[in-house]
Amino acid sequence: FFFQAEDGIRDSSVTGVQTCALPILGLQASSVMTEDLPTTPEDMALLLETIERGDAFGPDTSGEMIDLLLRQTWRNRIPAGIPENVLVGNKTGDWYDAAHDVAIVFAPSGPYILAILSDGEGSEVTIVELSERIYEYYQSCRRPGALTLI
Repeated sequence: FFFQAEDGIRDSSVTGVQTCALPILGLQASSVMTEDLPTTPEDMALLLETIERGDAFGPDTSGEMIDLLLRQTWRNRIPAGIPENVLVGNKTGDWYDAAHDVAIVFAPSGPYILAILSDGEGSEVTIVELSERIYEYYQSCRRPGALTLI
């Protein structure tokens, strides 16, 4: 998992380890060793699912990763569409005219994962609107239960 410097743990010496771990985690389209840093919403959702469940890294390390996501300072995308009293651990990404956000939303009806990768003007507004609509939908029709990937 590659956190930016504002998360306080960027370390170029472990990039190779991270790249080797990507296929082990099931991430097929992602790489941190190329200039364009390719990924997909599916890969990012799978990564967050692995972290949330503690499957790949163990409960302690996964808990630390969730704590980092909960302390994210950029809250103007997925978290902006969620009520303030709901915990949201997210990770934003920006690339040229692209705006991305992936999150674990700890909703009252149960946690869900939302991964939105977009590009073009107005992407941030679109992410907030999607986040709000998805939250409202899942709160209105979902019974508490297992983790959901969106």
